[in-house]
Amino acid sequence: MSGRTALRTLALAIAAGACSDVPDDAVDTDRPLAAEFVEVFRVGDVDQPDWAQFGTPPSLGFDGGGNLFVLNPDVPVVAVLDRDGGLVRTLGRKGEGPGEFSGPDDIYVWRDGTVAVADRGNGTYVVFAPDGSFDRQVNMSAGQVADYGMMAFRSGARPHPDAGA
Repeated sequence: MSGRTALRTLALAIAAGACSDVPDDAVDTDRPLAAEFVEVFRVGDVDQPDWAQFGTPPSLGFDGGGNLFVLNPDVPVVAVLDRDGGLVRTLGRKGEGPGEFSGPDDIYVWRDGTVAVADRGNGTYVVFAPDGSFDRQVNMSAGQVADYGMMAFRSGARPHPDAGA
């Protein structure tokens, strides 16, 4: 494009903008938005067991039965809570062996209750069966350890089972 053509295009764009129907004194005003949140679970407090004391935001997921899985990376352990918020069991513990975590940072929960924990500290995905037993460990590639965590499993948000898909 030549310099003249570019100049003509710019002039035309400015002229088109000047033909707007919006008055010069129009001001966009903010309006407050009201939101109502339905409490599904309330978990954690300083007077609770270690798994329920959160210094780092936990990673969460629901299974198809409505159980909440909470990864507390500071302990590290995955707590499984029933629909009433009661502790069903815990998965994993600190360590470097099968079913243990060194630096967990994310979980993915399948509808059947299978859980995968991304453990960057050990460079593995730790998988637990629906009954809570250790199933297997899968080594991460160097790129997954550094950058992606559970992105291999993600296809969007993990909704509460009563909320739909």
